[in-house]
Amino acid sequence: MSIADAGRSYRLPVGARIRLLLQGSRAWPWHGAKSSDPRVLRAVPDPLMIAIPIGWVRSDFLVERPGRSTVSALQSPACATAHPPCLAPDRLFAVTVVATR
Repeated sequence: MSIADAGRSYRLPVGARIRLLLQGSRAWPWHGAKSSDPRVLRAVPDPLMIAIPIGWVRSDFLVERPGRSTVSALQSPACATAHPPCLAPDRLFAVTVVATR
């Protein structure tokens, strides 16, 4: 999945794996992707441990059991922590996964 998938819903069987890759930058980094229900969609380690550029997010998830979960990540401008902070808005990525047997 990538930023082009934002807002979409997917129906996936138990046992399926998904990978999220969001390309950011030092100025506009993405922050930790997470599952709204880890019992349905559990984050799993990257088996290859591939390094990614600063500002990017790469997360793998495993469909554990039937249900619904949302994968989300937040992109915040680095200038938001400056003094004074910039007023650029955050960007939310979210995808819904409906897990089936």
